[in-house]
Amino acid sequence: MNADADIQVWLETAARTNPEIIVPYVQATGNKTLQYSVRTVREGAHGRSNMAQSGAVRVQANVATPLVRMSVTRGKQDYCHIEIVISEGHAAGRDYHFECPAPKAWQSSD
Repeated sequence: MNADADIQVWLETAARTNPEIIVPYVQATGNKTLQYSVRTVREGAHGRSNMAQSGAVRVQANVATPLVRMSVTRGKQDYCHIEIVISEGHAAGRDYHFECPAPKAWQSSD
């Protein structure tokens, strides 16, 4: 989880879905309307793909709010990352960067 003084952003993966669903969340210390941009970049042997979505979301103080639901299909050798920009009003956006979660099939069970 990346944290600023008043905003937190993190990713969660939905269990038992194939492909796995990734959901970025935002939480703020106060009620506010935030603008967001989510961009996923996957690079591999077969090229590069970009997926982007943006919008606005109303968050309540200290309540986790999902931004989007997305799935990313990738191979073990692919590089994948998620960039999230959160802004309020006309203020400059805050950037958050995450590596895409590895599919559970790749993760050890111990």
